[in-house]
Amino acid sequence: MRLLFISTSQYPNGGAATNRHLAYAKGLIESGHQVDFFLLNEQQWEEKELIENGIRFHCLHISSSFKYKKLKKVFSHFKTIDAAKKKLIAEENRNHIDAVILLSTSVSILLPIIKQGKKLGLKIFHERTEYPFVVAEKTILGKADLYLYLKYVIKKFDGIYVINHALQKYFTEKTKGKVPVTIVNMLVDPARFTCEKKTSGNEKIISYCGTLDGDKDGVPILIESFALIADEFPTLKLQLIGSLNNKITNQNIQSQIERWHIKNKVITTGAIKRDEIANLLCNSHILALARPSNKQAEGGFPTKLGEYLATGNLVVITDVGEIGLFLKDGQNAFIAEPNSAEKFSQKLREALLNNNPQQIGNEGKKLAYNEFNYLTQARIMENFFKQINNKFIKQIL
Repeated sequence: MRLLFISTSQYPNGGAATNRHLAYAKGLIESGHQVDFFLLNEQQWEEKELIENGIRFHCLHISSSFKYKKLKKVFSHFKTIDAAKKKLIAEENRNHIDAVILLSTSVSILLPIIKQGKKLGLKIFHERTEYPFVVAEKTILGKADLYLYLKYVIKKFDGIYVINHALQKYFTEKTKGKVPVTIVNMLVDPARFTCEKKTSGNEKIISYCGTLDGDKDGVPILIESFALIADEFPTLKLQLIGSLNNKITNQNIQSQIERWHIKNKVITTGAIKRDEIANLLCNSHILALARPSNKQAEGGFPTKLGEYLATGNLVVITDVGEIGLFLKDGQNAFIAEPNSAEKFSQKLREALLNNNPQQIGNEGKKLAYNEFNYLTQARIMENFFKQINNKFIKQIL
């Protein structure tokens, strides 16, 4: 099959979404499929096309010459969408596309691409890894976009794949069962985490990797939890891996560090390249995620969890969403009650004092290599695309 993904993210270096897309794209390629990405935002590389690990990336972003920022952004957006439609026609004429997968959630992107794809007779799919109402902007435009998305757009897809059962139920209800919805769980490429572990004497590092903005991943809880046990373990360090380019985010993090008097015990790395992140995670003693219990956690599944487990290191995580379906406390991870720095610190302490960390780490690694393996999840995607395409062929014969 020839598969075309359309995205607004950054590649090959980006956030959690980028890592997810690259992992299953690798699995699809290894299963014998051709994978292309249409990228609608400006990228960090200058060329219009880039081939990496067998994936063809096409940067379709077109800048506008308007001086006013808002007008420049609007005109650039619509010129880019027009370029994407033309490129879609050209690519379909060159070689048939079996599935177009829209990774964006913006109606202004989705509707014109869906319309053009349907004109070409293509099957259009969509990915969701969070509840739409959780991540939608709270502005008037954001609310209008969400309304149109739920009222009209999602019913136009030939298939939707989501990250957990809660989202599957949500989209099945919203589309009244007329659009097939399957689960492609969190996934990881184990090959990224075969890095050599370095010895660092008695120093032990607890690491978190991800967004440091807000409290989506419970970073404030993690910092407080660490502070509660920092004096008990003199050689212990907390490493926060993530961008601090946002001034408010940086101020908030520094303020929390100063509040708990742990300045000399916290390492902030700033933005790190994808390959370097794997090395930092591998060379940590504990990998932590203090995600609070809320609607965002209910409708998601942390991509970083697969990466944490793949290192073979101890993982301390909160019992939110569908974590409990896969992880068992004391067997393949340490699981804390959410929303409590005290409860999380207890699990950190338990992990640090554990007499057999290698056995627990290996059990977690086994789970990542089997259940969350990129090839396993890519085959689910492959079967989903084939199932929809075969159903369509039967209907027209």
